[in-house]
Amino acid sequence: MLNRDNCSLEELLEEDEVIQECKNMNTKLINFLSNASKLKQLINYIIIEPEAEDSHSRGHKFLYSF
Repeated sequence: MLNRDNCSLEELLEEDEVIQECKNMNTKLINFLSNASKLKQLINYIIIEPEAEDSHSRGHKFLYSF
C-alpha cells in the first residue's frame, strides 16, 4: 500500500497488520508515520473528540491503532 503515491493515513490505519508491521520495524512504514503531518493527524485522533458525523473508524479504530 505504501508503494502508492496517494496512500492516506486513514487507509493505512484500516489495515489489520499495520501494528505488526510497526513492531517488525518496517522502515517504509516508520518513515511514512514519522512525517510531521502524519504525526499531527495521529495525535489529533487521540486528543480530539470525534464529531457525530465522523466514521466509526475515526472514533473507535484510529484512536487505538497506536
